[in-house]
Amino acid sequence: MSDRLTGLITIIVALAFFAGATQLEEPFFADPLGPKAFPMLISSVGLLAGMVLLLRPDEEPNWPEAATMGRLFLAMIVLIFYAYSLKPLGFFNFNRAGCSSLVLSN
Repeated sequence: MSDRLTGLITIIVALAFFAGATQLEEPFFADPLGPKAFPMLISSVGLLAGMVLLLRPDEEPNWPEAATMGRLFLAMIVLIFYAYSLKPLGFFNFNRAGCSSLVLSN
């Protein structure tokens, strides 16, 4: 069930990304492909990956143990805190603190 849900979410995000890419305006002086090519390519790959997850899900997914899930949750919290405090604390100070907290959590 989790693979199908992930596949469905991936398809929705890829379609939204593709729709956003079609709204890009082409500048007067641009390369022959234009600014739409790369986002459309990335969204196509995401759409294919989502379809594979939706149509061929894993029979019995192996979920990580509770300790591993805790470390993943801690890393997610540190990265969210990183995004919001990078400007006030500065690049060097927070990278030192953020990397130290991730390394010492193992």
